[in-house]
Amino acid sequence: MLAGQVRATRTPDGYRLTGEKWLINNATRCHLLSVLARTAEHGGPRGFSVLLVDRRVLDRTNHHPLPAVRLHGIRGADISGMAFCDAPVTAAALVGTEGTGLETVLKSLQLTRTLCAALSLGAADQALAMAVRYASGCREFGTPLIELPQARRLLTDSYADLLLAEAVSLVAGRAIHALAGELSVSSAIVKYFVPTLVHRMLCRLSAVLGPRAHLLGAAYEHGRFQKVQRDHRIVGIFDGSTVVNLHSLVNQFPSLVRGYRQMHVEAAGLRRAASLGEPPPYFDRDRLQLVAPHGSSLVPSLPAAADELGDLAASGQVPVSLAALAGRLRNAAGQVIEQMAAHRPAATDVPAAALTLAQEYAGCFAGAAAIQLWLRNRKPSGVQGTCESEDEYNVRGSTHTLIPGLENGDPRPPGV
Repeated sequence: MLAGQVRATRTPDGYRLTGEKWLINNATRCHLLSVLARTAEHGGPRGFSVLLVDRRVLDRTNHHPLPAVRLHGIRGADISGMAFCDAPVTAAALVGTEGTGLETVLKSLQLTRTLCAALSLGAADQALAMAVRYASGCREFGTPLIELPQARRLLTDSYADLLLAEAVSLVAGRAIHALAGELSVSSAIVKYFVPTLVHRMLCRLSAVLGPRAHLLGAAYEHGRFQKVQRDHRIVGIFDGSTVVNLHSLVNQFPSLVRGYRQMHVEAAGLRRAASLGEPPPYFDRDRLQLVAPHGSSLVPSLPAAADELGDLAASGQVPVSLAALAGRLRNAAGQVIEQMAAHRPAATDVPAAALTLAQEYAGCFAGAAAIQLWLRNRKPSGVQGTCESEDEYNVRGSTHTLIPGLENGDPRPPGV
């Protein structure tokens, strides 16, 4: 963003815009443009401002849209640009105060990056439903494909990934209201983790469909799976690519380490972020911060959550294996934090090992989100007596299969 070359030169009545914006969304269609423009000659963190430009009051001689580009996916989108040549805008077009443009955009991205998860969840929902329908109706060597162990494994692993992506998206989405001061962390994690997980899931499901995952026309559902897979690839790129979001986490390693070592948890905010039956508080945009001073509440909540699951296991309310897995996640988080503490920040040339640590921290965040979501929304009355084994718990206290109806070939999309 600091490399932007669109300039806003001050005039007695406001500003004059000169330069090009490319690539941007809806440039050839829109009436209003939010333009991040250079208002200081040398740019810098305080050298940019946001202007809300109304194209309807501009003369066509001082601005024109650039042609839309051809796209590999999302072909109906208008991805194009805008060129300005001394286009006059009034002082009222300035959003906030001059020089705060970069801060405004970075805080806005915390919201849009979080909401991008919905695009991935929609793609995952469609792809899993198509794969289940295909596996239910196809026969291999006289046996329904859905009854073959490898196909069942691919489908259930994909369903588990979808549930994890949903858990992360739900908690992070509600954190916009309940933990707004931590969005610099949670939004970067969601924007990296969910599209990456869903991309892996789509590749796995394509193995279930085989060649039909790549064919257009009437071969299978008129190429819908191929379209979903193609369209989803863009989600990991816009509003900050995967590497950009991992880099953002690396830059926040000091606060993430400090928050974990101090076991800093905003208990009330975390509870409201994870409790689906409780309405989230009003969104206060003034709580948004460029860097979360104490990191994230989710990962430091792991030790207490693991202890809570241990107590539930001891009383027979959950399987011992579940508490053991939570304990392993807690230990893994502690190891990741120690490695993050040893990292020495660098303005450029961030080592690959640091990006790997950011990925591992995001995994700990996702596991913590799933645990919190389960703990805060479970219904203890649903399980009577004690559970000696995981299988017994699955039958009596949860569901017997990850995909409802899988055992009898029900072709309906799974309900999540």
